[in-house]
Amino acid sequence: MRLQLEAFVKNSIMPISIYDRDMRMLAASQAWLGMYQLTEADFGRLHYETFPDIPAHWRLAHQAAMKGLYKEHVEEPYTLANGAKGWHRWQCSPWHDSHSDIGGIIIISEDITERKSKEAELAYLLARFELIQQAAHIGAWDWNITEGNITLNAEYYDIIGWSKDKCRFRRWRPPIPG
Repeated sequence: MRLQLEAFVKNSIMPISIYDRDMRMLAASQAWLGMYQLTEADFGRLHYETFPDIPAHWRLAHQAAMKGLYKEHVEEPYTLANGAKGWHRWQCSPWHDSHSDIGGIIIISEDITERKSKEAELAYLLARFELIQQAAHIGAWDWNITEGNITLNAEYYDIIGWSKDKCRFRRWRPPIPG
């Protein structure tokens, strides 16, 4: 069973690693090795020697997984010892040996810093766009014909003198020949 699990981990496209009960790395995917700048020479090393600066709550998650619990965090900010900041998505769960005993844990960790950066950039640009539309007194609307949704920006509501919660669009929708 352990050999099959190690083969699965090594061939995964996700950043994934497997540890024994002592937290020694047994195997890792190429994505994991690349993300953390490790090599197969690091197999057998203790996780906490390889990553001495991990937060205490990650260690607690590892301990919980060793007791059979599944832990995850979808979006978590982090700061490295060198001051670099980023975002991770991770999960930690136990793996079981052929006797159904917990043999260790599996950790999946994905760096989502680029995605979070793009989301922040998009939010900033949308806020700027809304500000520009307000300054120019430009209302905008969008009609998703497939879903039947109409979206108005705040300035459009101001122009027509309606409040967002009282606006109903059924009367505006002409029948579409089908």
